[in-house]
Amino acid sequence: MSRKEADESWPRRVLVTNDDGITEERMWTLAGAFAEVAETWIVAPMADRSGTSNCISINRRQRSLFARREFADGNLTAYSVSGFPADCVNFGINGLLRERPPDLVVSGINGGPNLGDNDWFQSGTIGAARAAAYLGVPALALSGMRGADNDMIATAAQWIVGLSKTELVRELGPRQYLNVNLPDPPITGVRGVKVVETSPILDEYTFERVWNEPGEDDEETEELWVLHVRNGRADPGGNSDRRWYEAGYIVIVPMRVDENDESLRSAIGARLDQILSWPT
Repeated sequence: MSRKEADESWPRRVLVTNDDGITEERMWTLAGAFAEVAETWIVAPMADRSGTSNCISINRRQRSLFARREFADGNLTAYSVSGFPADCVNFGINGLLRERPPDLVVSGINGGPNLGDNDWFQSGTIGAARAAAYLGVPALALSGMRGADNDMIATAAQWIVGLSKTELVRELGPRQYLNVNLPDPPITGVRGVKVVETSPILDEYTFERVWNEPGEDDEETEELWVLHVRNGRADPGGNSDRRWYEAGYIVIVPMRVDENDESLRSAIGARLDQILSWPT
């Protein structure tokens, strides 16, 4: 096979997941589009696991329930997992496909955008892509198109397959992934593509104590607290994902699984005299 033919056939093996559950039609449409060009595996949660970031449960329980679905088309195999999106990725890479790992993990399509710091931190869709990158497989996290009909989802799925075949995705490093948000309908309103950065948004969390009463132990009190969340909203300026998304663009945020802060490391290293010496 020539280099050109190899490039055109990439990705040869794809793992598709989501955080909305195994029955989500958007994911099936996306997987079906990939199955036309690559060996495609679905590993998704048995139920909705939105907002679970990259939470892992298999490490603690050591075992989980898996259900397999058979298809006449040998290019698509599906499993559902009694866990979280990151569990699905872990099982797919280190279990099902351990002997021949996927070239690419694709997470989504989430039914609504994942924009800003909060969504990046909390989203199970992004968490699955982050888990894949951590395990050494490049990934795409795909969100948006709230309210899109089947035709638009199918069009988006074909566009995503095309994106996966570009050098931009093929040359992603083992700890890199892309957070991609596609605009809401109509499809004719998509103005283009922007490579952007995550906008800073911080929600306000307030806990309210509803009741408290003595527990079975005289020294213990049982209390019920309710969490109230007020959605934050930063000014969508500059090159932020929210600014360009709201303007009708597909927005791509390049991400990596590496939180090392070089500038902070240098700053602290230059001021080690402020750190107390170990007591003798």
